Amino acid sequence: MIRGVIFDMDGLLTDTEPVYYDIFNQILGEYGYSMTMQEYTQNICGRADMENFAYLIENYDLPIEIQDLAAKEAVIERNRIEQGVPLKKGVHEILSFLKENDIRIGLATSNLKEKAELILHVHGIFDFFETLVYVDEVGRGKPAPDVFLEAVRRLNLPKEDCLVLEDSVSGVQAAVNGNIPVVMVPDLKQPDEQIRSICTAVRKDLIEVRDYIANVK
Repeated sequence: MIRGVIFDMDGLLTDTEPVYYDIFNQILGEYGYSMTMQEYTQNICGRADMENFAYLIENYDLPIEIQDLAAKEAVIERNRIEQGVPLKKGVHEILSFLKENDIRIGLATSNLKEKAELILHVHGIFDFFETLVYVDEVGRGKPAPDVFLEAVRRLNLPKEDCLVLEDSVSGVQAAVNGNIPVVMVPDLKQPDEQIRSICTAVRKDLIEVRDYIANVK
C-alpha cells in the first residue's frame, strides 16, 4: 500500500533543467566557455547546487570562489524564476489525487530552501506538501539517500509504504540506496536497462504516475 509519495522537484515537478542549463552557460560564457547539454545531463542534472558550482570551478578553472559563484548564480536564477518556470504535465492532477485519497505528500530536493519555496509559491502548490526536505538540511546530496530518508522519517511511515518520484539517474540511485521504492519519470535523460531494472516502474509523465498509484494503492 502506498501511504506516502515523496517528490523530487527539478525536472519532475518543474521544467527547470533547461533553465539551469541556460544559466550555467550564461555564467560560463562570461569566462569564454560553454557546456553541451550532454555534459549538463551527465554531470550536473539532479545534483546539489554547491556540488555543481565546485564542478564548474574545477573543470573550467574559473577564477572565482565558490560562494561568489553561488551568489552570482542566485541573482540570475531568481530573475528567471520570477519570469516564470513552467510546471511539468500532470502536477496539479497528481497532487489533487493524492490529497483526495489521503496519501501523504513530501518533497525531497537537491535545491536550497529559498529557491525551492519561491518556485512552489509562485505556482501555488506549496501547501500540498506536508514536509519539505532540502539538501542543505541533511548534508549529502543525491545519489546519497539522505534527503529521501529524512522525508520518510518526517512522514513517520515505513519505507516500504512510501514511493519516491524522480526524473534523474542520480535521484533514482538515491532512492534505491535508501531502499525506498522509486518510479522514474525521465526528463532530459532516458534510463538505460540497468536503471530501469532498479526502478519500481518507469512512466512518461505524472498523469501516468497518478494512474499507476491508483491501481496499486
